[in-house]
Amino acid sequence: MALSAAALARLPAAYRREAVTAAVAALPGLGRLRLSDRYGLHRLTAVWLHTRPSPATTAAYLSDRTGYLRWCDGQRLDPLRAYRADVDLWATVLGERYAPATVARKLAVTSSWYGYLLANEVATRNPLAGLDRPALDRDTSATVSLSRAEGPPPGYRPASPRPPSCPRTACATASPPRPWAPAPRCATSRTR
Repeated sequence: MALSAAALARLPAAYRREAVTAAVAALPGLGRLRLSDRYGLHRLTAVWLHTRPSPATTAAYLSDRTGYLRWCDGQRLDPLRAYRADVDLWATVLGERYAPATVARKLAVTSSWYGYLLANEVATRNPLAGLDRPALDRDTSATVSLSRAEGPPPGYRPASPRPPSCPRTACATASPPRPWAPAPRCATSRTR
């Protein structure tokens, strides 16, 4: 079950927990689902995800967890029995498909998950411990943005936010429409 950050953010916290728990129940490679097992892999993975600081982080961690567990399942590898050599192979596969920053994030997420399982005495080792992650140049980014010379001068603050110029802008910035309510009409829109 793929959960997007936007979908998670729209859900109230209680429903968010339910959605994440349902997604974790569908993850491959965690063994048989035992709801009564307080320290089972499914429950601990769900709790680990629930403690993430934002819906976007939860969705990204869940996606990364799904990818790693699918890879383990394809290798017929129990994630709790993974060794460093297994993770080295997975990191090589990631490096062929993703940018170094993405590989580093996926490895960090997986190491965090194993660390959580270790803290709860479910895992006996973290196979990512001591693993070299891709070197990242923190001074450059692939994201296009303005340089300091192109941006506003230091300390610049606009006097006030620009008021909406038409009702359409106001509609776009209002609260999200309710599915049962008719869509608002803007005075400047044309009807045919």
